[in-house]
Amino acid sequence: MKRAFALFLTLLGGAFLAGTLALSAPARRVPLVVAVPLLVLLAAQLLRDLRADGVAPSRTGDTRALLWTGALPLAVALVGMVAGPALYTAAWLRVGGRERWAVCVAGAVVIGLALYGVIGRLLGLTIPTGLIGWALLR
Repeated sequence: MKRAFALFLTLLGGAFLAGTLALSAPARRVPLVVAVPLLVLLAAQLLRDLRADGVAPSRTGDTRALLWTGALPLAVALVGMVAGPALYTAAWLRVGGRERWAVCVAGAVVIGLALYGVIGRLLGLTIPTGLIGWALLR
């Protein structure tokens, strides 16, 4: 089942990439930035799944992955599009990756600056502030 899901996601990513090629150059810039790394990672996951020896993953790992997956959109909704992923990165590096605090802070700063640079400066879009920012700025 895991292999079928990875294959489905890879095909869906390929369809997404094919759909972006019909767009004008400025319109396909961001989808290509997302689609190409997505396809590389999905293909790597598919190859990993195909090489797996059939050992079932633990349910604990599944639950943790589900919780971490849900934490990112929650962080974005609460504190915004720049601070949310930065805080998520720091939390994941510290809790999930057991990294030192210096690495966690550096990762958060890099992610925050990259998102601010791409969304705010490069694309010139208004950066969503999240519910907490919205309440404070009201």
